[in-house]
Amino acid sequence: MMRSAIALGLFAVAGAAPIVPEPRALSLSLPGITIDAGNILSIGVGGVTVTLGKADATTTATTAATTPTTTSVTTTPTATPTTATEADAGTDTETWDSTSSLSSVIDSVTSSWIESVTPTIASLEAQTPATDTPTTTATPTSTKTPTTTATPTTESTTTATTTTSSSTAATATSTGCASASGDAPYSLSCSDLESVITFPNGNQGKAGGIVFLVHGTGSTGEETWGSGPYYTILPDLGDGYDIAWFTSPTRSLGDAQETAEYIAYNIKALAAQSTTGQVFLIGHSQGNINIQWALEFWPSTRDYVSGFVSLAGDFHGTAEGPLLCVGQDLLEGGCEPGVLQQNVGSHYLAALNAQGGSALVSTTSLYTLYDDIVQPELTDPTSQLSGSSFLSVQDACTDAFLADHFTMTVTAPAFYLTYDALTHGGQASLSRFDASTQCTFLVATGQTDPFSTVAGVIEQAALDAIAVAAYAPKVTAEPKLMDYVCDAGAASSYCESS
Repeated sequence: MMRSAIALGLFAVAGAAPIVPEPRALSLSLPGITIDAGNILSIGVGGVTVTLGKADATTTATTAATTPTTTSVTTTPTATPTTATEADAGTDTETWDSTSSLSSVIDSVTSSWIESVTPTIASLEAQTPATDTPTTTATPTSTKTPTTTATPTTESTTTATTTTSSSTAATATSTGCASASGDAPYSLSCSDLESVITFPNGNQGKAGGIVFLVHGTGSTGEETWGSGPYYTILPDLGDGYDIAWFTSPTRSLGDAQETAEYIAYNIKALAAQSTTGQVFLIGHSQGNINIQWALEFWPSTRDYVSGFVSLAGDFHGTAEGPLLCVGQDLLEGGCEPGVLQQNVGSHYLAALNAQGGSALVSTTSLYTLYDDIVQPELTDPTSQLSGSSFLSVQDACTDAFLADHFTMTVTAPAFYLTYDALTHGGQASLSRFDASTQCTFLVATGQTDPFSTVAGVIEQAALDAIAVAAYAPKVTAEPKLMDYVCDAGAASSYCESS
């Protein structure tokens, strides 16, 4: 539960401020790990501190308009230096401003930070008693060099528009990619749309076809899927599957309508490269509403989808969304577009569900009763999608089975139910689930839970925090709906031209 608790705090209070109020502190302490967040966000692990916030807390609203927000990373030794080398180490601080690209900020921070905390994390994991003794070796990860897709492009002459607020968002060209008759227009060029897909193992033409993985808010394809069972186990099960994952240029913090364009385009592009002529879709969190939006407004894509599994999807929004933005509204004067669009009652979600909010392809929606980001789930669950096979991991195992929002991508029952859907036309069934062997990964890897490691939890929390803090500019209202939404009758107002 640690990562999700961290992430909730980070979404709520991380970042810089045009006007700096009195610090509002939030802290979480675990053995060897301290998380403190207030006016300045600080993540400390064994003496290594990542700090995100204002360099000058006295900056006023007037000067903030012309002075870039700064972010710094500080690494400080915990022990008294005993050698000349240690004494010279001191404190290393790197600073950049809000004009820096999101990718450069993340790369700069994580390369030094993760290297610094690795010994501490390894030490913490070594202190954790093993719960079982491995009996077999884990499935080896392929050493193939990741490849990206290259699909022939066709441009239309329609002028494209984009409503994204991110300084790092993909920019629409003057010619948008052509779409099929009856589909929404693309605002982005074909080259932009096809540049976001990676085959981590290469496309080997496996008999099971391509499984298309879509990450959620604040993440990337590799961060969400790269160390879990969908990459390490799934490719070699049954007929074998080729794995392709999507990485949003804005980490899915920008306009979700634009994010959905990437999904819609690549459903067809990947299906053309799949041995089955179709793709199987698996999404996490916001990735699921991106998929559903693509299927809704690009209906020609549906014939190219063999099934869809949603992990912790928020099809009806999250009641925690407004709470996540409260701190950022106070400290930074706004929130991320992609977060605002997931709030219960948003224009985006109203449009998505205007036609009844039902499954558009054979769908399974999996959720956990203990989701701490997407709520409600106990009553009137937001993950429920009419016409889908709707199951909780507690239904599969026991009510006491612990899984939170983030661990839904690595927990065993969610994985095995997903595989059941993959091999049964998109609909998972508890009648085929074996709780005695599929509530853990013991049979497959020799360990009950090899994917939820301390190292992975801390690293991903840091990456998510950095992404949220670095995203700029923040907005106070969700992006306008693109005109095709009103043209399709999914909304009567709040569109760009209305």
